[in-house]
Amino acid sequence: MNITEMRQKHADILAKASTLNALAERESRQFTEAERMEYDALMASASTLKGDIARKEQLIEAERTAPAVGASVGQNRAELEPWKNFGEFLGAVRSTTVRGGHITDPRLQAALGASETSDADGGFLVPTEQNLEIVERVWDEGQVSGRADRTPMKFSRLTRPALNETSRAAGFRYGGIQVYREAEAGNYTSTKPNIGLLELISQKLIGLLYATEELEQDTDALSSWAMKEFPKALAFQLDDECINGTGAGQFLGILNAPGTVTVAKDSGQAAATVTASNILNMHAAMLARNRKNAAWFINQNTEQQLYQLTIPGEAGTAVALYVQPGTGSNVNGEYGKILGHPVIPIEQAATLGTVGDIILADMSDYLIGERSGIRADSSIHIQFLTGQMAYRWMMRNDGKPKFKAPVTPYKGAQALSSFVTLATRS
Repeated sequence: MNITEMRQKHADILAKASTLNALAERESRQFTEAERMEYDALMASASTLKGDIARKEQLIEAERTAPAVGASVGQNRAELEPWKNFGEFLGAVRSTTVRGGHITDPRLQAALGASETSDADGGFLVPTEQNLEIVERVWDEGQVSGRADRTPMKFSRLTRPALNETSRAAGFRYGGIQVYREAEAGNYTSTKPNIGLLELISQKLIGLLYATEELEQDTDALSSWAMKEFPKALAFQLDDECINGTGAGQFLGILNAPGTVTVAKDSGQAAATVTASNILNMHAAMLARNRKNAAWFINQNTEQQLYQLTIPGEAGTAVALYVQPGTGSNVNGEYGKILGHPVIPIEQAATLGTVGDIILADMSDYLIGERSGIRADSSIHIQFLTGQMAYRWMMRNDGKPKFKAPVTPYKGAQALSSFVTLATRS
């Protein structure tokens, strides 16, 4: 069993123990005898495995810090000059790959469990400063994912308590918490919040970057190009999964989430249209507390419909629902606005007339767990005949909406949610 498998097994054992404990706490009781035996066995196994991992890590670290080829005995890697830029790091990775995986630059750090770049667990750890910059650029580029609630994952599986709030009626708000007044000497009414579990399981997200030999010779140009274009490619995929993800080996997207509310089309509405009443009904289905952070995500082929939308104004006038950027109250806006919320065109939205062509969402109610930063592998073989170097990158993360069902309002019966879509118009 390699170090990666050992860590995964350790994480799985702890996750099982955590689930047992959460179940007992949720039901406000002690362990049963069977549960206690299972819990103790899991923790004993985790403790043994933790010791095995520590010993293996010591061996790996000793091998990793041994003098590299071309480095003098006693050379302190920390005293070496830092990487000039990201392109210089990529060039060192390429040189190592060409030389059959033998590290030629002592500043390179192999990922734990790896001896060569071709190893299944291989690759090189991207320097911290570049890693952080790439990761932040990915989220900055993400029109949808960049607005989500991000949280670090210490293990491959994150299990987090979540209130099962499906109604805003008394006794159901915030998962069943009750707040009331009581006369002097009156009997208190106990409350028992309905707490569920929100589980994220980190999945690999792989990206490939191709660089020509000519580009690699100019490390400054390579760095500028890679740092600009690669985060865009990763951000596109993450945005697509936030919207369309199936939840199987990838994010669970808004369009497939059980907590999303889909508003019905107008009676007799023409195909491939968006009406003012569609917009108003969608806005009415957004939880009031979430409107502050809500945004419209649209396919750009819906814009021609939005330009035509109006609602009655004073003295028989018509007021435009869609306020274009640079006009009226939105003179300094980057995006157009509808009812005060930004309207953001994205490629991942469905085409006009189908569910997902226009979405109203508060992405702060979408949770993304981040297991790790970015790791790089490389190969000279994939595009050998075209003189290109292939770099493979991996991130590990998972994401899904925080709530599993729409909410019934305190007053009224219409289903509400942080995520609202419009039914197909065909």
